Amino acid sequence: MASEVGTMKYFYGVHSDMTGIIHVVRE
Repeated sequence: MASEVGTMKYFYGVHSDMTGIIHVVRE
């Protein structure tokens, strides 16, 4: 699951937290 989250971060620029909150990591 961690790899999927990492891929999401790199591809979509967002990180889906376990709480369901989406954090935008793109600057």
